[in-house]
Amino acid sequence: MTNLNHGTIYRFKWLSLSLVPAMVFLLAACGSTNEATSTPGPASTTITEPTSKSTPATSHGGPVVDQVSFIDALRKAGFTVTPGSTMTQPFLSVGGQTLVVNTESVQVYEYADEAAATKDASKIQPDATIAGTSVMWVAQPHFYRAGKLIVLYVGTNAALLTGLDSVLGKPFAVGPNISGPGVPTVPNATAMPTP
Repeated sequence: MTNLNHGTIYRFKWLSLSLVPAMVFLLAACGSTNEATSTPGPASTTITEPTSKSTPATSHGGPVVDQVSFIDALRKAGFTVTPGSTMTQPFLSVGGQTLVVNTESVQVYEYADEAAATKDASKIQPDATIAGTSVMWVAQPHFYRAGKLIVLYVGTNAALLTGLDSVLGKPFAVGPNISGPGVPTVPNATAMPTP
């Protein structure tokens, strides 16, 4: 201690005392991970930001693979979606559900896996005709397939068609547009097996 003068000792004490508040701040920031808003500064940003970014990942923010992710994608695209009634089509091997998307009805058929959905989709020709089945469409049919889903929209609402294309891709089958003056655009179809 004989080599230290009074100035060096005072600087050492000042440096030690100035580090105490910084250490208290760091300990407080590290200890408050359960309260993101209680600590101002970078610690709250680090805690809050991952939580908000992880929300879409847990709510199916990826591609459409099933009915839940389809509804999420439509809502994210700005549509109002309300589940409707259950229904069947004789040319599909599973039952489906209607969704009211804004004011239009969309039919959704979810399969056990993609292979089963692909098998049923292969029955539907690009012009929306189905071998062995006579279908009397009341408006233009649009068939989509994504993941385990086959989605059928019978109608010509341009905004909905654009939205469906954006979340599902282009339809794999589109029938003729039979809508016109005096023809009601009712979003369903009557299918009868061909004798």
